[in-house]
Amino acid sequence: MEEEEQDYDLKLYRTDGFWYRNAFKTLSNFVNKLKVNIALSKRDLPFDIETMILTMAEKDQDNYIPMHEQIRLLQEYNTFINIELKNQLAKLKIRYDESDIYINVINYAKANGLNLRDKSVLLNEVLPWLGTTDWSSNTGGRSKQLSIIEYKIKTFRGGKINNKKSRKLQKRRYISKKK
Repeated sequence: MEEEEQDYDLKLYRTDGFWYRNAFKTLSNFVNKLKVNIALSKRDLPFDIETMILTMAEKDQDNYIPMHEQIRLLQEYNTFINIELKNQLAKLKIRYDESDIYINVINYAKANGLNLRDKSVLLNEVLPWLGTTDWSSNTGGRSKQLSIIEYKIKTFRGGKINNKKSRKLQKRRYISKKK
């Protein structure tokens, strides 16, 4: 993507360097929930038992984990999330776009009927599917993820990104053909 096409805000942040803690907590919860849902989808358990299993998985995260181990686990979580996103899109018969994970996440969210205009839905149900993409101390945590996905949602129509340049070229060609 060319720089002049990027309308989303790029802000510089000064952080304490502990961005990975928030990333670890968020993605750990998300991955545990995904793993439990995958395991439980093969069984038909009552809702209260499913809730208890999820709660037990979350309690395991309360133990202290050193920084280098959290960063290693973040890489594993990112890989797991990307593979699971590919699998989910394949089940929905949606082509996985290797060049842009944001488009894949938007396609997945739309296919599942998620409200992409609601910021809390974006933060809690959509952004975790991006894994650690654009999430670091230089981006203010997930701020860059949020601004990029909001920009792409605005420009996303009918499964393709609108390209303003190509529209202008099409209009010029149409006008020149008329003359």
